[in-house]
Amino acid sequence: MREEVYGAVAGTEPPKGRAWRVQPRVIVGVDRQRASGLRQALMAAGLEVAPGLTVEDVLRYAVEGRGDLVLVSGSFRGVTPERLDELRALGLPVVVMARDDDSARYMGRGYVVLPDRLPPEQVAEAVLAVLEGRMEPSPAAAAPVMPAVPEEEGEEGKGRLVTVCGLKGGSGKTTLVLSLAYAIGRAGRQACALSLDPVASDFQAYLGLDVGDGIAVAVGSSEMEQAVARELRAVAKGCDVLCGPFRPIGMRAVTAELARRVVALLRRRYDVVLVDAGNYPTEHPAAGWAMEAADQLLVVITPEFVSIYRAHVSMERLQELRRGRWTGIVMCRYRRGRHHWTEHEVRDELGLPIVGVVPDDEKGAARALDRQAPLVAVGGRAAAAIEKLARQLLAVEVAAR
Repeated sequence: MREEVYGAVAGTEPPKGRAWRVQPRVIVGVDRQRASGLRQALMAAGLEVAPGLTVEDVLRYAVEGRGDLVLVSGSFRGVTPERLDELRALGLPVVVMARDDDSARYMGRGYVVLPDRLPPEQVAEAVLAVLEGRMEPSPAAAAPVMPAVPEEEGEEGKGRLVTVCGLKGGSGKTTLVLSLAYAIGRAGRQACALSLDPVASDFQAYLGLDVGDGIAVAVGSSEMEQAVARELRAVAKGCDVLCGPFRPIGMRAVTAELARRVVALLRRRYDVVLVDAGNYPTEHPAAGWAMEAADQLLVVITPEFVSIYRAHVSMERLQELRRGRWTGIVMCRYRRGRHHWTEHEVRDELGLPIVGVVPDDEKGAARALDRQAPLVAVGGRAAAAIEKLARQLLAVEVAAR
């Protein structure tokens, strides 16, 4: 049986970035009462089984390359269409066992769907058929196409896109994005902070929000505007946030095109959309798009020697990405003294204007963390500097270097 399975599958293309094993391996996420019988049937068909106890296990196994196909039950703990879209984005075929009343939902997203009560032996046969290319989703059940943004409702002429990136961790990007959004809202305008940080979204922890998928809820959604609206969280009057996925794996399904469409929706609703794009350079397409497409790009640095050196190494590539468009440096956590460079030294070294200097304010930062609120909401020296920067973003169009 081992040779038969290998021979049948060897004539087909493996998932992108993977090679077929002699015995294809199936990552299984099903309810406990069905797990034993299904595992025996799959092994009898010559397949290896990698069982997951939770949907997080299934996702982790997929990222680690432990399987060639994913088999899940629609009733398995934590399974949602958005989670399945994350798996599919990794290049794995996904087979869903669903109840009759749920079948249409999964078929409409382009998955191979099997009846939930199908005998284990027939499930194993269907899995082999998918691996061999003999069973595919019906063309009529292809995944829905994300609605296009009408030309008159696109990005131009609408809310401003301001992207914040850093050159190392811990420079204050998330603090700055949330505080700028809060300050803009307090100034009487509408602002939304969006996390596209490829590592992980810190918005949830910083503000104490109960958000699971954030922007990833829009992956494969046929009603993207409604899905995004459900994930928006109000921080204060005029200030909302759209989190990123809490786990880094969730960002794998967020493409540059998805980010563009979501930002286009937000720009029709808000005066300013502020994006936390993580660190530069980045290989994540959505974060890279946000840095390139921004009306204004704020590069956050801490002005000690090591950070300036990192900035100098990356700055040439970053300026090529921006092609002369507005880019400014914000010096965060600034402390006077010989270990921190001055504004003039940083400007001369990096060749970009310094548009903001946020002093180190440990007491203010501690108050913000205790209250789970943006730094501007608790006041202090750093808060005053960020409010000044927010007024500049709203009122002044600084020329590119």
